[in-house]
Amino acid sequence: MHSLDTEEIEQDTIIVDLDAVEASVVTINNKLAGTASSGLKTLIEANDVDINNIQTKTNFITITQNVNLDLLESNLATNSTNISSLSNNQSTIDTRTVGIMNNSLSSTLKSTLDANSNAIDAIEDKTDHISVSQAVDLDTMESNIETNNSKNSYPSADATKMNHISITQAVNLDVIEALAIANSAVISDLWNLQNVFCYGRRVKIGSDDDDRIQTTNSEQTLVYKNIIANGITYSSTGILVVPSTGLYHVKAKLILTTTANQKALRFKLRTSSGNIFRTINHLGKEEGSSSSYSEVQMDGPVRLVASTDYYFVVDCDEDGSGRIESQDIDDTSLIIKKLRLAEGYTLPSGWPAN
Repeated sequence: MHSLDTEEIEQDTIIVDLDAVEASVVTINNKLAGTASSGLKTLIEANDVDINNIQTKTNFITITQNVNLDLLESNLATNSTNISSLSNNQSTIDTRTVGIMNNSLSSTLKSTLDANSNAIDAIEDKTDHISVSQAVDLDTMESNIETNNSKNSYPSADATKMNHISITQAVNLDVIEALAIANSAVISDLWNLQNVFCYGRRVKIGSDDDDRIQTTNSEQTLVYKNIIANGITYSSTGILVVPSTGLYHVKAKLILTTTANQKALRFKLRTSSGNIFRTINHLGKEEGSSSSYSEVQMDGPVRLVASTDYYFVVDCDEDGSGRIESQDIDDTSLIIKKLRLAEGYTLPSGWPAN
């Protein structure tokens, strides 16, 4: 328990403290309200103005990364010194530049530069003709060209052949090839025709081989002599064989001397099975009695079959006999040549009928 005196003293102390607190509150209110020159409101408003001014300036600054302003300040100071030094030495630089320009080295350098400029222009004139749309390895190109150069030489043997070729207009070799293939069979046939023949001069019958060959009423084999043949074979006994079945031109001629009783002479080309081609020379009695000369001749196309024996025969009519004149080469003759039908035609097997 406190005494009344002590309580009174404490009450007085509290009153004094409260007065001090109240005075402090008044002061704080004055500062917050800005009634004092150093009021907080006044300071904040002043700071707002300063911040706005700073912002106006910083709006002109663009920056995307951290910047060390201390280092920037140091570099600016160093560069400022260097710029100042360069400015102070400008007159010296100008003097030396004039010296260089007046020096003979400058003339040589200018001449070299001019020459290089001209060379560059010349290079540009050439490169203007070059069109390139991608990367090109010139080393590889050079190597490939060198390799291909060795392949570009034309073989001398082929060059010799080409020198024999003369051409003055466009030629379609495909068409030529097609025509050659299509006509090869025709050309082959024509070549074969040219090389299938039989020629003969003068005749004989059996052992009768003089200038006048006697004929009789029975068939006798007539043999042509002096044979020149290719493809066709003609034996010494008068057997004729052709190399292939086909159409042949047979032309055989005889000159005859008739006797009084001879009416006709039959001249035939035949096989063992029958006549193939025949002609008959008829003489009237008056002619026969005059012992006149006459010509009998077979001349026409005939179908001959390969590997078949053909031979010529003669015989006389009636009981008389005649003679074949064979003293001159024009008296008797034989020509056999192979014929060719037009493309698309075939020779009937039974042509001509016996």
